Amino acid sequence: MVGLTTRTVVVSRFEAGEWVKGVYEKGAESILEIQASVQPLDPNELLQLPEGRRTHESIKIFTDIELHTANTTTGEQADMLEIDGIQFEIHKVERWMLPGSAQNHYKVVAVKRTGLGDVLP
Repeated sequence: MVGLTTRTVVVSRFEAGEWVKGVYEKGAESILEIQASVQPLDPNELLQLPEGRRTHESIKIFTDIELHTANTTTGEQADMLEIDGIQFEIHKVERWMLPGSAQNHYKVVAVKRTGLGDVLP
């Protein structure tokens, strides 16, 4: 990533969970440390969030590492970021790849996790 100030961000990634005797069990968690540029959303980006999430603190990050949103088909939970002690759930990932470019990266939108049921199990 050229020209952006980056910092270390902790990412929690979860394998797909499963239902066992009617109880959901989360998949195994792995921890990654990535370098990312962390920035606030601009007003137009904020309007692209679902209506119920527009009031939550949201950020965008730029990173070389692909992050994951929730996948209802496989049961995979979205990656979680921890920034300054605050947890954010990955909401959207845009792949910015140009053939032959040294600036290939991902733009990621993440929404603050409130712990009030707004994150998939």
